[in-house]
Amino acid sequence: MQIRKKFACLCKPSLLKKIDLWIDQWFKAIPLQHTVPKSDQVWRLDKDKLKRWAVKPNPKFKAPGCKLLGGFSKGAGGRPATLIFCTPYKRLNQTSALSLWKRIILPALKKHYPGRQTFLVQQDGDGALNANAVRDALSAVGVTVAFRGGSTGPQAPARFCDFWPCETLWANRRVAVRKMIQKSKKWRKGVGVSARKLQLKAWENSVLGVVRRAKGTFLQSLHDGMPKRLKQLRDAKGGPIPK
Repeated sequence: MQIRKKFACLCKPSLLKKIDLWIDQWFKAIPLQHTVPKSDQVWRLDKDKLKRWAVKPNPKFKAPGCKLLGGFSKGAGGRPATLIFCTPYKRLNQTSALSLWKRIILPALKKHYPGRQTFLVQQDGDGALNANAVRDALSAVGVTVAFRGGSTGPQAPARFCDFWPCETLWANRRVAVRKMIQKSKKWRKGVGVSARKLQLKAWENSVLGVVRRAKGTFLQSLHDGMPKRLKQLRDAKGGPIPK
């Protein structure tokens, strides 16, 4: 009952319709030769089978990669939903979060919603994004954070991350990145034990290209399907639900 009350309070269908932007982070590792082909993060062909010794990753190697911050908005002016921004970043703190909002996110919002001065957004539970100084600065320029995900959400119940539509977007793009890797002569065999700076930049550009090709019809279906997903979470009392 408590879970139901929390969902009902935080995610009323009327509130969902008012949210202008959904923001989340994503990390995608570069395919190293020593990364064990265990999941869709690898470059192996689908038909390849794993060796018995290749069940767990080698702890001596940690694949570098690119960190992305992206967000999509509902359709405007009869158009489908769209990924209005997706940008790489090195580290996220209060200063960089404010910089990203000033340079990229807010201009993208104003371009997507011409003439608008106020916006309602949902962003993940990262401490930097939700720091008081950041939220105060956003409020001063007309941006209100509706509610947060992750552990910093003041009332986020168990499995609440299953609700965020960006999580489904990233899951969709993981599959697309895997297919890109399988078809690419550059990435299919991995890049060795370590990645050089130029390789990391090339990997970042490759992943960004895949993410930015997310279809508007898919994003619109995520947006329109949120009330149904909310009902599933309520019925499951915050437990696992089908993807």
